[in-house]
Amino acid sequence: MSIGDNKIHLLFTWINNITHRIQYALLNETYWQMLVILLVFIIIAISLIVYFSFKKERNKIKKEELFLHDKADVIHKKEQDLTRQIMHNLQIMNMVGNVRSRSFNNKEAWDEFYNTLDSIYPAFVEKLTTSFPILTEKDILLCCLEKAQFTTGEIAFILQIQPSTIYMRRTAIRKKVGIDKSQSLSDFFEQNLS
Repeated sequence: MSIGDNKIHLLFTWINNITHRIQYALLNETYWQMLVILLVFIIIAISLIVYFSFKKERNKIKKEELFLHDKADVIHKKEQDLTRQIMHNLQIMNMVGNVRSRSFNNKEAWDEFYNTLDSIYPAFVEKLTTSFPILTEKDILLCCLEKAQFTTGEIAFILQIQPSTIYMRRTAIRKKVGIDKSQSLSDFFEQNLS
C-alpha cells in the first residue's frame, strides 16, 4: 500500500466515522424527538381524561341538583296541599263545632255545614242528593263527614253515637248506593262524585 492509498483509506475511514457520528446524532435526535412527541401525547391524553372525568362528574352533580330541585318542588307542593287540606279540615271542624254547640237537631246549623262543605268540595251535597235520592238526611250527613275525611271516632263524637252505629250506617249506605262492602265510601265518592 502506498502513502496515497493510506491517505485515501484514512479519508474513507474518517468519512465513515463522520457518517456514523451523523447517523448516531440523527438517531439520537430522532429518539429525543420521539420522546418529546410521546410525552406531549401522554400529557394531552391525561388532560383529556381529567377533563372528561370532571365533565362527567359535573353533569352527574347537575343531574343530582335537578333531581333534588324537583323533589323539593314536589315536597313544597305536597306541603301546600297539606296546608290547604288542614285549612279545609279546620274550617269544617269549626263548622261542626258550631253545629254541635247550637244543637244537634238544628237544621239551619247543618245547612251551614253543608254550604261550607260545598265550598271546599264543590257541589258535593247536591251531587250526592241528586245521584242517590234514596239517602236519608242522616245518611247524607254521614257521607259528608266521610267526604271531609273524619275518622270513625271523630264522626261518633260529632254525632254523639257509638262507633259501631257508624259501621252499621256505612253498611246501609253501601247497600243503598250499590257498592261492595270492601270499598270505602270516601273512595267511592272520590271516583263518582268529584
